[in-house]
Amino acid sequence: ARGEIAVKLRRDNTLLVHALHLDQFAVDNFFRKELVKTFPLPPGADVDKIRSIIRNNGVLTIDIPMLRDNDAIRRSHEELLRAMDQPRPQRKNDYVRSVSQANVTDFAQQSLRQEPSTVHKSTGSLANMDHRQHSASFNIADFLQSKFHPTFTPNRKKLTLKVDTR
Repeated sequence: ARGEIAVKLRRDNTLLVHALHLDQFAVDNFFRKELVKTFPLPPGADVDKIRSIIRNNGVLTIDIPMLRDNDAIRRSHEELLRAMDQPRPQRKNDYVRSVSQANVTDFAQQSLRQEPSTVHKSTGSLANMDHRQHSASFNIADFLQSKFHPTFTPNRKKLTLKVDTR
């Protein structure tokens, strides 16, 4: 529902998807469901033009335009795809989390070693978050199991992240 999902740009060149849902049955009886997922921005992302939309079908789409530097675009695509293909070894005290979170965490650690080539924008909520009217209810349980699906436009000028929130 409107206002339950926020997409924020953080100073460490990551996007934070924050979902909060309250089910209130009485004045003092309610359930609070909350989720936070972090996605690293690839080198060459133009953070001043990021746009996010949640559609009627429950899919949150985040469009990240890329800068015109072809080398930066190629490197970011290779790193993102490599990070998604590598399975993460399970540690003894590790808690169960989605495959997408493990891959994103690995990519974030790899990208910390490089000099950021992303244009920085002030931290905070993205002003152009767009909600389509009559959007479906947010299902936090399904979102916890959701997959991270990056796709590239044919002209390789934009990276699109799709998260199924149904």
